[in-house]
Amino acid sequence: MTPVWLTHGYPSAVQPSSGAFIAVQARAMAALGAAPRIVSPVSWMPPGVASLSGKWRRIAQIPHEDQDGDIPVLRPRYFAHPRENAVGAPHRFMLSAVRRTCTSKPDVSHAHCGVPHGWVAMRLAQDWGVPYAVTLLGSDVNIFAQASSGARRRFSAAIQGAGAVFAVGSHLAAETERMTGRCPDILHYGVPDEWLTLPRDKPGARTRLGLPASGFVGLFVGQLSDAKGVRDLARGIARLDESRQSGNACWVFAGDGPLRPELERLPSCRLAGAIDHSSLRDYYDAADVLILPSYHEGMPTVVLEAGSRGTPVVATDVGSVRDAVNEDTGWLLRPGDDAGLSARLEDLIAAAPEELATRGERLYQTVANAYSAGGNAARILNRYAEMTAPSA
Repeated sequence: MTPVWLTHGYPSAVQPSSGAFIAVQARAMAALGAAPRIVSPVSWMPPGVASLSGKWRRIAQIPHEDQDGDIPVLRPRYFAHPRENAVGAPHRFMLSAVRRTCTSKPDVSHAHCGVPHGWVAMRLAQDWGVPYAVTLLGSDVNIFAQASSGARRRFSAAIQGAGAVFAVGSHLAAETERMTGRCPDILHYGVPDEWLTLPRDKPGARTRLGLPASGFVGLFVGQLSDAKGVRDLARGIARLDESRQSGNACWVFAGDGPLRPELERLPSCRLAGAIDHSSLRDYYDAADVLILPSYHEGMPTVVLEAGSRGTPVVATDVGSVRDAVNEDTGWLLRPGDDAGLSARLEDLIAAAPEELATRGERLYQTVANAYSAGGNAARILNRYAEMTAPSA
């Protein structure tokens, strides 16, 4: 079985966290003897433009070709611009770039993003005469597919024609059915099977990360942006610091983004920056709780990764978060509820360690039962086999 995966991102030395959850499942597929060929289109940077900003410079530095163990990674450049899904034609530029790069016929084409990647995978599958699959992530359904009437039509066409459609959570599956009439199978990428081991080594992890051996440690993992609720979280932490209710609590942020300067002003915050995905395990092990106050999500991988280490989660009730987080496994909040978030942070600092551990253990059981990367990769391979089987 030789699949081609068309993805919105894949880790590189320049962007180690980009598409990390896709890499987890790709490696699980490779372990089963079906290493996918990754094709991850990247914005083309005209000569001289890269020097105008650090972000554009990093994009220009992303390697055109790479190798992740047995997994080849190709990153063709295509013409992209702001608001391209609403007023541009990213699907056509992307298709042209991928056609130039990916010339050998696979057994299956699989898009890991509904739009524009799903439409591109559909057209490539027509070129090659092979079936295709689509995995839906969140923003592709909730934002990109609704950016214009054309994007909506392309999304519907890609979903209707696919041999298999997966969504990473139940809410996303329901929204896709409402938009297209087709209900996807619910299948997340999962967490590395080697992470599903308890007990965790909290003292050792804190030592390795230079964190206090005792006291409360709250963790955020992701982009430091408004959409992830980081500004809300910063306000909550600032209130605790000002009222001296935080004690010796430490708030660790693993990730980077535009709101970093706001967090740097808070003395109780530790900023780890963008880190390699494999290093995140120590952060989950060191933390008492993961906090994710997002405004929009599909099914956030960080919630499942925390659960794989027995770390309970506080998250906003958005997207498919409720698939894993409830009153038994963590705490749910309303997005944008500053008072509720501040009160929850205060309660967490005062919570008995036994309560946190109990909820973390329940979340671990949820993740172990349904979100193993190896188990979910095997399910995908079974679908590939069904899609490519000769007709009776």
